[in-house]
Amino acid sequence: MDNNSTDDSLSVVSLFNDRLSISVININNYTPGKSINDAVKICSNETILVLSAHSQITKINKDWIEKDLNNHVAVFGNQTPIQ
Repeated sequence: MDNNSTDDSLSVVSLFNDRLSISVININNYTPGKSINDAVKICSNETILVLSAHSQITKINKDWIEKDLNNHVAVFGNQTPIQ
């Protein structure tokens, strides 16, 4: 979901286009909860990563995530704010 961003976030997203199918939906009235819910509703993948634009993933354990997803609908982790 893009709310007319003026930073370089769309160019960063495009760096992943060679290995992922990413769609950008333009919206004018951004509210975090509604925007995330709307995006998840239209996703076609089994696994969805929601990451704040102001955070970064510093460590990920794919095996741990897959194991937890076998028992839960969602898995939450720590997001490290970008400083």
